[in-house]
Amino acid sequence: MRRNNKGFTLLELLISIAILAIILVPLLNNFVVAAKLNATSKLTHKATTVAQNLIESIKAEDIKELVNTSHGLNSFDLLINEISGMEELTLVGTPYLFQTEPEINLDREKLYFGIYGIKDESHKFDALITLDAVPYDTSVSVEPGTTLYYNQFQMPEIKNINKEENALVTQGFEDNWAVDTLYERHVAFCADYNAAALEEEPPRATITPDTIESLKSKITRDIKININSNPEDTNSVIVEAVYDYKCNTTAINGNSVSYVVYKKTIVKPMNEIYLFYHPLSLNSDKITINNYATIDSKVYVIKQDGYMADAGYLTRIVNTSPDISLYSNLILSQIDTSIHDGVAGAIPINAGDIITKDASENRLYKVTVEIFESEVDETDRYQDRLAIMNATKGE
Repeated sequence: MRRNNKGFTLLELLISIAILAIILVPLLNNFVVAAKLNATSKLTHKATTVAQNLIESIKAEDIKELVNTSHGLNSFDLLINEISGMEELTLVGTPYLFQTEPEINLDREKLYFGIYGIKDESHKFDALITLDAVPYDTSVSVEPGTTLYYNQFQMPEIKNINKEENALVTQGFEDNWAVDTLYERHVAFCADYNAAALEEEPPRATITPDTIESLKSKITRDIKININSNPEDTNSVIVEAVYDYKCNTTAINGNSVSYVVYKKTIVKPMNEIYLFYHPLSLNSDKITINNYATIDSKVYVIKQDGYMADAGYLTRIVNTSPDISLYSNLILSQIDTSIHDGVAGAIPINAGDIITKDASENRLYKVTVEIFESEVDETDRYQDRLAIMNATKGE
């Protein structure tokens, strides 16, 4: 029996290798592609996690604090790892072409921030943050004929009026005292007049005293809010409210009386002055703001309910200080504007609304966080984007 020890020929071997290569190359390529996809997936996951951390950090951050600390590393508490720097960027031309800007302008509707060198395990990322107020500049109708914008809404100021820095002027029994005093003087005058008239030859006609209600309608009241410098302490001012009453009749012994209703020393800076105001009678009141200390303040003239009807009287309010902002719940039809406007340098009154409001500002932003491969060279940053995430931030 003969054995065949011939084996494979060289040609057969080459053919076998070629067949094996044809089979293995695609398989190996699949392994390489799968490995690359796996690595890319891991990188994208890491980038997405960084974006999520940044989104959460920004949402928890005050916009002004974010801006004020933009060149430092005091923001983004969720990223306590090797952040090598933060800068403000401005967009110049095509997307992702940014340059460093030395100062941040909060009035802009778009803010751009760049963070570079964010380390996550063994990888580093760069982040581009966009705060965009434009999407919330769309108009919304709040009542017929009124249109405002989300980012133009003025928030009411919430205040503690009982603070030491405020002055609260309230009336006691001064009106009653003034009416009683002036009426007593009127009655005394009439009695003296009539006694002297009866002694004359021939006797003169006597006069009948007014009723107390009739006399009250002849009494005018000048309320003075005086803000004076404190001669004993330059760091404080003295606020006083003086109520002057005058009876507009000749049949009286001494036709005026005055009371200091309120007086207080307030350390600077003073906040607001609140006058809780009770109208005395029709066309009888004048309120004058005298800012002798020339300090900034707000004065509120607040008519109290239960004193006079909401129509039928006029209050003369005079404010000649440019440092005083004057507010009142009296509407313009209840304010003698001819007197007010007739005073040189008179400051307009904010009538009909005693709720002061903050200045309008951007309070809502669309936040976009984009994560890129980290680059040492500034000109190469923010090019190769790995992840993007959006959210809304409100103040």
